[in-house]
Amino acid sequence: MKDPGDPWVRILVIDDHPIFRLGMSARVKAIGGNICLVGEGDDGFEAHSLAAALHPHVILMDLNMPIVSGIEATRNIKADFPEIQIIILSASAETDEINEALQAGANGFLLKSVTGAELQEAIYAVMAGVSSRTEAVTQSIGHNIIKNPSNT
Repeated sequence: MKDPGDPWVRILVIDDHPIFRLGMSARVKAIGGNICLVGEGDDGFEAHSLAAALHPHVILMDLNMPIVSGIEATRNIKADFPEIQIIILSASAETDEINEALQAGANGFLLKSVTGAELQEAIYAVMAGVSSRTEAVTQSIGHNIIKNPSNT
């Protein structure tokens, strides 16, 4: 859980595509303020190790990765570190993937086409305990509102 006396929001970026990971990390750094990048990883297995070592508040996690998927990594991390907020990032808004990610414990689901402002807003939203989705994701799930178990 985030220490109220600690002004920093610690972010970990996990994606198997180096150029996207670098871009996302640069975007996180550009937010400034109390947001700080604490690390990067390239698969879900490494995500769990880095979560244990770096104690991030938020993980920006790719959905589709080799070795351990973003969904499986989310499930594992939430089991061991339920206080960590996880935002899944994906290139597509497939309803089944969104539902599976949220059921695994993800606190948000964003498309990789997210703007810097939307990313910043999502980080602050999950830190405040509010599930976060881009408009395209919300439209994809339609009227079938998914309640995140960690937010009920």
